[in-house]
Parts: sequence; structure tokens; C-alpha cells
Amino acid sequence: MPNFIGHFSMTEMNHLMRISDDIIAFGYDEAYSTETIQKDGSVLFKLGYVPSSTNADIRLAYPASLFTSAPHTADKPMKEEILKAEQELNLQVAKDAKTRETLSTISTIGLPAFTIILFLLMVRDWMTARSRRNDLLREGNTFGSVPKQIMSLPATIFFTNNSYLPAQAMAAGLLDLVRQG
Repeated sequence: MPNFIGHFSMTEMNHLMRISDDIIAFGYDEAYSTETIQKDGSVLFKLGYVPSSTNADIRLAYPASLFTSAPHTADKPMKEEILKAEQELNLQVAKDAKTRETLSTISTIGLPAFTIILFLLMVRDWMTARSRRNDLLREGNTFGSVPKQIMSLPATIFFTNNSYLPAQAMAAGLLDLVRQG
């Protein structure tokens, strides 16, 4: 970055001010909105710490009249192209900011709602499991032993099968009589 030390006449100061009006400078990613165009025509990017995994690309455009002794590699005006790139960058940054704001709004509403729904589902499942466990404990206490036989085996099969007595019930009944002696 060039430093100018000394005193300038009013004509030189006006010339430097016009130069700084023709300078285009902007940065991408980490370098976005960090540029400062100095009065002497130099551009200062105040980046601070840039992590190694991120980019901080910059673009500068000076008037060709400042570099009369430099060789020309191409004879095409770049000002419009650079201004268009800067405008596209500003539109992209505005779009990203709007998306970030939308996602922030969604997350402030959606995340607590999702957490509450998840909590309610967990409570419901816990209550269901607790109810089943209590039912099993209650049933386990009443059927701790084999109940006394009040009806015959064919009658029990008939009763538990909705008044339907399959053919195997006769064989089960005869085997039950043999078992009873």
C-alpha cells in the first residue's frame, strides 16, 4: 500500500480525490464490506482473522491513466464488468440475508414446537409402556396358579371360540377324560 508523505497542493488534492472516485474495490466472502478507499487513492481491506478453510477474495479496479508505464494485456473496458460483479455480489448477499432471516424465524418457532411435540410423544409412549406394565403385573397376580376346572375342555373350547366347535375338540375332550381317569 503506497503512502504519500508530504504536503500536496490543492490541484494535487483534487486530482487524488477524483482518482478515489474512479476506484472500484470490493471483496467476496470474508472480505465483504471490509474495504476502505483512502484519500490518497490506496485501498485498505480490514480483514482481521481469516480462518484457513474460508475465502477472502478481493477485486480492485483503478483508472488506466494511473498506470501509463504498465504494459496493456487487453484493451477492453473492465469497469462495467466489475460493477456488474459487485452488483451481483450485493444481490447474493441480500438474498442470503433474507434466507438467513427466514430460517431464523422458522427455527425460533419450529424448534420449540418440534421439541414440545417430541416431548409429548415421549410422555405418551412412557405412559403406554407404564400402563402395559401395570396390566401385566395385575394379570400376573390374578393368574399366579392354574384355575380350577369348572367346565369341561370341549365346553371351554366352545366358549372361547365364539360358539364354534372344531372337529379336533372331540379328540381333545376324549383325551381330557382319559387324563382325568
